[in-house]
Amino acid sequence: MCALLLLAAAVPVSASADGSASLTLKYVLPDIEFRVYLAATPSGSGYTPAAAYSGVSASFAPKTAQDWVTLTDALVAATASTAAPAASGKTDASGSLTFNGLAAGMYLVMGDSGSKNNIEYTPTPFVVTLTEGQALVCQVKHTETPIGPGNTTTVTVRKLWSRDKASVRPDAIVVQLLRDGEVYDTQVITAATSWRFTWVDLDADSTWTVNEDPVPPGYTVSISQRGRLFTITNTYKSPSDPPRTGDDSNLGMWAAVMTASLVCAGAAVLVYKKRRPGND
Repeated sequence: MCALLLLAAAVPVSASADGSASLTLKYVLPDIEFRVYLAATPSGSGYTPAAAYSGVSASFAPKTAQDWVTLTDALVAATASTAAPAASGKTDASGSLTFNGLAAGMYLVMGDSGSKNNIEYTPTPFVVTLTEGQALVCQVKHTETPIGPGNTTTVTVRKLWSRDKASVRPDAIVVQLLRDGEVYDTQVITAATSWRFTWVDLDADSTWTVNEDPVPPGYTVSISQRGRLFTITNTYKSPSDPPRTGDDSNLGMWAAVMTASLVCAGAAVLVYKKRRPGND
């Protein structure tokens, strides 16, 4: 999922763990925190999920690029904000960070958002595998979101699915953007939109809230936020009454409920207050 190169020279030293492998990250910004999570350990010719990821439904033997994306999304969804990483650290002035002393295994790599010149940079999570003694370097991909001139900001929302299969997912979800507690806009996001949407030219002095309403049947919802990126994770909790694929009446029902109620009872809401430009 990223370009991996053998290191032939010394690299900067950062956080270390027990092992002989190392992973160096190259990024576009300095002073950005990255964390690596041990997702699976070597077992025979494959990998056995770590205890924290034993419930992940995605295959730990990805064969295609889409398989890697699916696995990465599933691991991100299963990684709680309070989870302890195997190692963490911040990029140096050149945007470089090295994790030394990593054990052989499969790792999830995640980083924080940061801004520069009115652009929000958000690292793209990815998964790598390391063998004992291996030294790898990876150029971290990212997404760019304009912050906007003056007193404007942006809010991006993305959807992740956890512990389910594509066959039980709804065709779409309804996401609300609330301004100071009042519904400002609603968007329907789907696989065709890569399960994400960005609002632009928003008032930076307002408090913005994202909300999924209603939550698809059979799922629970949680919302996390890093920078201006909100992640809505739906975790499948029951094999009974699964959401049906291809049933437009479900979407119509959701839209009706959304317009009838500003905030659905029990829906999860996370508030993000935009800082004024210049505070980054």
